[in-house]
Order: sequence, then C-alpha cells, then structure tokens
Amino acid sequence: MDILFAEGSKKEYTELPKETQHLGLAVFGSDEDFFSVKGALEDLAEDLALKFSYERAEDVPYLHPGIAAWVVCEGERIGCFGKISNLMTKELDLPKDAGENIVADIRRDHGDGKALQGRGLRTLQNMRAA
Repeated sequence: MDILFAEGSKKEYTELPKETQHLGLAVFGSDEDFFSVKGALEDLAEDLALKFSYERAEDVPYLHPGIAAWVVCEGERIGCFGKISNLMTKELDLPKDAGENIVADIRRDHGDGKALQGRGLRTLQNMRAA
C-alpha cells in the first residue's frame, strides 16, 4: 500500500492509477507550422488505416485558442494539437524567434480503446533499437 503526502495530509491508495499511453509530437522553427503537424497526423492515420477529422479547440489551456484543433477518430476526441499558447511560451521560457512551437498529443487508449489498438503502435520497450 502506497501513501501519498501532500500539504500536511496523507491519503492511502489501495489500487494503482490507470495509466494512459500517449503519442507526443513537437515541432518548432520557421519551416514548421500548424499544417506541418496536421500533415504528420494525416500520415499517421493513413498508416494505421484510420480516418481523422478535426474540430476547432478553444478550450485546451496550453494551446493558442485560434490555432488549435481536436483530433477526432471514430466520433471520439482522441487528442489535440496546435500552437503553444503565448502564456505557456513565456512560462516555459521558449525562444520567441524560433518560429512556431506546435505540439500534438494523441491518446492511444481512448474510450473503449478500439480505434488505435492493434494498429501498429508499440511502446518503446517493444521496439528494436536502430
């Protein structure tokens, strides 16, 4: 049994939390933009024999509300991508002259997990070293 200490209190946990696998992508530079990442996601969907659609995302706190989208697969939001918000760029002390800072986060285990399961996504420990 693990015990977590936070702000003077302790709470006992009797079961492990659910861990969700994610695929992350980050690009920056003057040659990269929102559409570079969208293209990479389209290539991923094609490689996995999936179809992604996109919805405008204005409620992701770390992304710029005008340059962000939800990634939708089989009717469910499985992730998001877009330009890192100005506030986060400042908080993370990212260089302002490096061009766009675009990130994507795709959950492998979304909803019932069927859309991406068994589609060629493997964890790093299962991949052969190059």
